[in-house]
Amino acid sequence: MSGGAAPLIAIALRDGTVLRVEAVGVRLGDRLYELARIQDARQVAPDPETFALRVAGSGLVEFQPAHVGDGAVALEALFRLRPDLRPAGFEPPRPPAPGMYPPAPPPYDPAPMGNYPPYPPPPPAGYGMPPAPSAQGYPPYPPYPPYPPAGSPAPVFVPVGMRGPNTGHGGLTQMPRTFGELLGATFTLFGRHLGSWLTLAIVTALVPAILAGMARITATRLLGLDRLVGGQITFDPSAQSCPFPAIIQPARGDALIQGAAVIAGFVALAVMLDAWAKASLALGVRDAILGRRVAVGGSLAGGLRRLPRTLGASIIVWALTYGLLAPSFVLIAVSFANLKGVDLCAATTAPLPDAVAGAAALEVLGAFLLLPATVLALFFAARLGLAPYVAATERIGMWAALGKSWRLTRGSFWRTLGVMLLIFLLVAVVQSVGGQSALASVEIAYLAVVPILALFTVPLTVISRVVLLYDLRLRREGYANVTGAIQTPREAREEAPRPAQPLG
Repeated sequence: MSGGAAPLIAIALRDGTVLRVEAVGVRLGDRLYELARIQDARQVAPDPETFALRVAGSGLVEFQPAHVGDGAVALEALFRLRPDLRPAGFEPPRPPAPGMYPPAPPPYDPAPMGNYPPYPPPPPAGYGMPPAPSAQGYPPYPPYPPYPPAGSPAPVFVPVGMRGPNTGHGGLTQMPRTFGELLGATFTLFGRHLGSWLTLAIVTALVPAILAGMARITATRLLGLDRLVGGQITFDPSAQSCPFPAIIQPARGDALIQGAAVIAGFVALAVMLDAWAKASLALGVRDAILGRRVAVGGSLAGGLRRLPRTLGASIIVWALTYGLLAPSFVLIAVSFANLKGVDLCAATTAPLPDAVAGAAALEVLGAFLLLPATVLALFFAARLGLAPYVAATERIGMWAALGKSWRLTRGSFWRTLGVMLLIFLLVAVVQSVGGQSALASVEIAYLAVVPILALFTVPLTVISRVVLLYDLRLRREGYANVTGAIQTPREAREEAPRPAQPLG
């Protein structure tokens, strides 16, 4: 016998194979469907009796028992191993309690009376009721609802007027979430544990935001862009000459080298601390999704242990997304630099100088490359954007986290991209509101306002990614594998029903 262990239940099927319910799963012929990956099990047709299993990664698996009633026995054995699979209202049969039904009447005695012939015996239907009509007189069974396509979650039926299992909380259930429920779970978890998120963000996210602000201020002064903030660049349309202003005036010599080194140091330290913030917040969100207590100290310590792989995955994702956009922005910046000193008023009447033609060509090329670069950046952001959070919440390495993010998002690209884009736009709007203070003071904007807003925007972003991650894991791996709520083979054998004589 394949598998090396006696089955709990074994039934013959109409196609000549044998279905066995074992402690580790359901074996159909030579194929074993692991217990943790089974998402649904029920009867789907009455005649001939047909039963179906929905298995994560394998889709719909149907079988037809050779003998009527064997399928129900197999399902009951499976429900003993996985009680969460039993449909609501389909409890195991129990014998009636004593006294529930009245005692049966004494048998009818057709004793003769006088010279009359004896009465005929009552019909077998009993109690004077007419015999039940034949099954041919009944209307056919209503058609069963079709199963969703392969890879979809098991159906969950919600009575009219009742809330769905994913409504009003952010915890993980056996039913995957819709797009709206993913957003609802994100904001529910954000508000329910706001104190924990703010505490984690103050420790881990505030310093990276301040360091990023210092890098921005240094870069602004190094490139001479602080003149744009102060409004020092003016243009007089009535003047006879209107030279194009020098928007970028970078420092030269040692000042440029020293400034670049300072910026690189700020960015490196900010990226490292940002990875710690992602890992710590992701662990806290994982505990909240699984119904555990959010421990701030445990999340900080766990995030520090997972810092290297989270940092590595984050760097690779950033390099693939922002690295694709860098050439377009560089070309556009160079085109503006080439226009320095060009008389725009004279260019409208005289032939275009070579500098203007070259700048226009660079700008057109940069804009032409920007569209495909944006499409590729969004593609890699959606397919690999969950890798840092996989590395933070699971005990796997950086490359394994990248591969798992790629596999989980296969077939769910638009849902993943939609959630990420919506949260990104919301965060961008909040940060742009805070960035308006840069018109008054760059220091106040980048060292005070933006870091304070980061205490709210960073946890919101991490919560949305982890909620999305666990929804995709539920769709691919099944509820028992994600939560770890699966019995050991020994526990399953102790609770399983004991058949009288296994087949095969």
